[in-house]
Amino acid sequence: MATDATDELDDDHPETYGVLPLFAPTAETETPFPLPAAELLGERPYRYTFDTPASIRMLRSVEGGGGTLFGHITSSADGQTPGAATVGSVGVAARLLEAGSEAFGGEVVTVDAVSTYRFVVVDLVSSFPFVTARRVSE
Repeated sequence: MATDATDELDDDHPETYGVLPLFAPTAETETPFPLPAAELLGERPYRYTFDTPASIRMLRSVEGGGGTLFGHITSSADGQTPGAATVGSVGVAARLLEAGSEAFGGEVVTVDAVSTYRFVVVDLVSSFPFVTARRVSE
């Protein structure tokens, strides 16, 4: 929940700081995929399949809060494939195109999204039930 004006996401000014819920694929269960270079942002949708409790909670929180953006961590602070979001991690903000569709009794949720801008995590705000972070766009 936003605590003041600087915590609210501003889609018109993504370079400003804001709090963004994060999806950080783990090597054991989820496969990260490459996202486009800056000049290709927003050009094609990506299909996300969320199958962990934390990632489904993150998605439902975004949908339930009337938002459309979540962060997808693509590289950890040391440049490796992410295992967890940390300060210095790099990601892409993804905009939901539609509500997620459930399968297997809600244990798997699929959603389409387009990437909108790249960002760097500058501060972790919370880690439960999913990670949220303050970010700044690159």
